[in-house]
Amino acid sequence: MKWLTKLFSGDDGIVKGISYVAERFLGSKEQKHEFKMEVERFLYSKEVEARNYALDVEKEFNQKIKDLEGTAADLKSFGWIGKIIVLLRGAFRPLVSYSMAIVDFYVFSGKWELPNDEQVVSAFWIINLVIFVFYFGERSIKNITPLIGMYFGKQIKNNNE
Repeated sequence: MKWLTKLFSGDDGIVKGISYVAERFLGSKEQKHEFKMEVERFLYSKEVEARNYALDVEKEFNQKIKDLEGTAADLKSFGWIGKIIVLLRGAFRPLVSYSMAIVDFYVFSGKWELPNDEQVVSAFWIINLVIFVFYFGERSIKNITPLIGMYFGKQIKNNNE
């Protein structure tokens, strides 16, 4: 929610804009300072309200997901079948991720070579990106994107030569 803080108190934020207006239309420095402090207090309270509202919306969304999809505790009520489903549900993502890590190791070490088919190469990168985003978040993708660009740039240069 950095955008919210930036909206209220950034270089182009509301507080700075109102301060500019106050400087133009209010007389003494004390009036200007008092006005600016009152505006900052008011906007801070509104920012807190907005954050609380966003938190409530997120809690409501999470509760709706729990209501629609259920939880692991709900599955346990189905006896041994429910316990197996809980186990498989928990094991699926690590199994897929570790399998992809092994494939990545073989591909990047040169032991395996991807077919020269554009769809296979695209699928390989998309699957890797999905796993990276899922486990490590958006920041990992932002950090690795230049490396992927450099890799594809070298591949394109090699294919054109």
